[in-house]
Amino acid sequence: MFHHVDNEELIAYSKRSVDGKNVTLMVVNLSPHSVHSGWVHLDLQALGVEADKPFQVVDLLTEAYYTWKGPRNYVQLDPHVLPAHIFLVRRNQR
Repeated sequence: MFHHVDNEELIAYSKRSVDGKNVTLMVVNLSPHSVHSGWVHLDLQALGVEADKPFQVVDLLTEAYYTWKGPRNYVQLDPHVLPAHIFLVRRNQR
């Protein structure tokens, strides 16, 4: 499923396993030369996340943990450092 991003140089999409236990979210900078940032507007129902509860995303490339809440979350990607995020979405924070 694709998610809206307010910057056309970024794309966001997710995949959820049939049983709903594994959810990944990818955010990719489409520009090979420039840093881009923007707000990702997530379809929380598609991710299996409750709108009123915080959830955790873990970047599988950097092992960084972020706590997000709600459908609107900020990302910034530098193609020379990290051109994409591959997040594992955790409904329950650890």
